Amino acid sequence: MSKLIERTRAQLKEFVAPYLKTQPSGLGFAIGYASTDLPHGDLFFAGNIKNQFDSKLALDGNTPFEIASVTKTFTATLYALLIRSAHQNRTVGDYCAPKGPLPISPRLGGITLDSLVNYTSGLPQDNHDFALSTPPYGPQPYSMRGMLSYLGASPPKVSKAGKEYTYSNLAFAAMAAVLSLDGAKGVATIDSFVSKMRERVFKPLGLKAGFFDEASLADLSLGYHYDYTGDPVYAARQPGWNFFPAYYGAGGVVASANDML
Repeated sequence: MSKLIERTRAQLKEFVAPYLKTQPSGLGFAIGYASTDLPHGDLFFAGNIKNQFDSKLALDGNTPFEIASVTKTFTATLYALLIRSAHQNRTVGDYCAPKGPLPISPRLGGITLDSLVNYTSGLPQDNHDFALSTPPYGPQPYSMRGMLSYLGASPPKVSKAGKEYTYSNLAFAAMAAVLSLDGAKGVATIDSFVSKMRERVFKPLGLKAGFFDEASLADLSLGYHYDYTGDPVYAARQPGWNFFPAYYGAGGVVASANDML
């Protein structure tokens, strides 16, 4: 077992070395690994991290990170627990007018809930161009209510729903709105979505995870961006996202390496 761990750590050191050479300060790695020989897994840490006040942070299993789009797996899991286990053929139309309380245009009513979480919703691919799936004059902060009013007043076009994959953050934000409801009734709120995630997913798994508004800026590391189109260029990125809290279902979870392992 010790040889397995030693060999794995040597491979991970080799993997992270060129990144740390490019950015020796303010870049940290927290990598979890597991195998049939190591079913409970282990964690590997390298580098160093800072908060936005330029203070060094500890880099260990309890360090909080924004896990970004890994959040989507949590949202899909909550959907499986609360809705899909009992209703496998629900559509957005079951939750918007005239059947339900969400103020979403009937033009989106035919989108299945399954397709919202498996990237076949037909909503525009928005991982590079958010103008395709947000209001033209985006409010900040972007609330769930604001997002729903956009989906009611001037929703994006749906193309080839169920037939093509498109990476839609909006799809997971819409799913969070559906999940926030009490069945097919009630008012959609981000607080309800967060509460259900905590009670039905985080607590049963023993996670200390939360959402961005619960995180301390003093404890949260700066994000980073790499551009490898030419010479490696990196730049610090601010914590959070200007689409929060409406897009909590797409990227709002803050969790530690221990949580993720």
